[in-house]
Amino acid sequence: MSADAPGPGPGSSRARGRLPGQLRTLVCERSVLDRADGSARWTQEGSSVLAAVYGPRQAKIQKEDAERAVVEVVYKPRSGPQGHLDRSLELEIRGILEGIIPLGMHPRTSIMVVLQILQEDGSVLSCALNAACAALVDAGVPMNTMYGWYPPS
Repeated sequence: MSADAPGPGPGSSRARGRLPGQLRTLVCERSVLDRADGSARWTQEGSSVLAAVYGPRQAKIQKEDAERAVVEVVYKPRSGPQGHLDRSLELEIRGILEGIIPLGMHPRTSIMVVLQILQEDGSVLSCALNAACAALVDAGVPMNTMYGWYPPS
């Protein structure tokens, strides 16, 4: 992109009215679901994700690991059936969560994280990860860190 190319400059604003360098408005609500062990709704401007955590619970025999907990992630799109991109995000989120939860603390258990996309207007992966972390905190699941870094592929 050349210096003459049009784009947001220091005084211009984006389509949503944010200035360059200005962060999205963030809202986090915890304990929003009664039947989950932990839950959170995370909103970043026009994107919103509801996360529910179930566990650590006794894992089903076919999924049980004798040395560590098993993390399951269910990613539900806003509408319609789950597509290839949704499944890819589900696997990426699971990999990140497996890296921040000390799985060896809970052998033979399962931790299920269900993510429901409520609104999608950009940054949905970030929104989903933050919702998942907030729900894990709400459920009392220990974590090595609150933030997971995943290198782009």
